[in-house]
Order: sequence, then structure tokens, then C-alpha cells
Amino acid sequence: MKKVLLAMLALAMLLGMVTTAMAEGTPDDAKAMVEKAVALYQANGKEALLAEVNNPSGSLIKEDIYVFVFDMEGNTLAHGANPKLVGKNMLKMKDADGKEFMRDFYKVPDSGGWVEYKWTHPTQKKIRDKVSWIMMKDGLLFGSGAYK
Repeated sequence: MKKVLLAMLALAMLLGMVTTAMAEGTPDDAKAMVEKAVALYQANGKEALLAEVNNPSGSLIKEDIYVFVFDMEGNTLAHGANPKLVGKNMLKMKDADGKEFMRDFYKVPDSGGWVEYKWTHPTQKKIRDKVSWIMMKDGLLFGSGAYK
């Protein structure tokens, strides 16, 4: 009986890990995350925003949805999934198909818009199609995306 209970417990844990690993955010989740980041910025300022975006256990990261913030020259100010990008200029960055997707970020109206490109999934470490909601506010580019 004890072995059966242990086996059931192990199976339940395994299923829980699989469900967690497969959980993916939606484009609506990404848009909501950008809106949350903009609200945080407006309420608490730039430094608080950047600290929260860069916090790996912060409120602006959920599953595979995370926020990134750039200045108007393409410099990474904060990145929820890859802190190694902070301080790097990404303006000429190309995706797996050679698309200079960052330039498309800066063509989006200040009120927001979608940009499609390919990017490495933060947990799967595979290049996937992605769509990101981009908004401009006070010289900052806010973005978050969902994988297709």
C-alpha cells in the first residue's frame, strides 16, 4: 500500500511539473504585462520600473511572459528573461530569419502595436515565433511578447 501511495504521489508531482513546464502566456497576457509595467512606471518612476523588470522573481515575469525596456536608441535598460542584454544596443539585432525586428518596434505608434519575429523561448531554449506588444512612453519603449 505504501508503494502504491508513493507511486501515486510521484506521478502527481510529475504531472504537475509537466503542466507547469507547458504553461504559456497569450498575446493578451503580454499586452496586460506591458500595461502593468507602464502603470508601475507612472506610479513609481523609472528606477523602480527597471529594478522590477530586472527582478527574476518580480511581478513583471509570469511563466514565459516578461517585460523588456529600451531607450529610444535601442539600448536595453531592462530585460526580464535575459539580464545579460542590459546595457547592450539591440537596434540592429536580427531574428533567425534575418529580420531587423527591433527597427519595427520603433515604428509602432506610441499608443501601442504588435510586432512579429522569432526569438529564443526563455525556458525551452528553442527559437520560436513570437508576437510582442510594444508601447512608447516618455522616451521609453516597453514590450512583452507571447510565443506562438
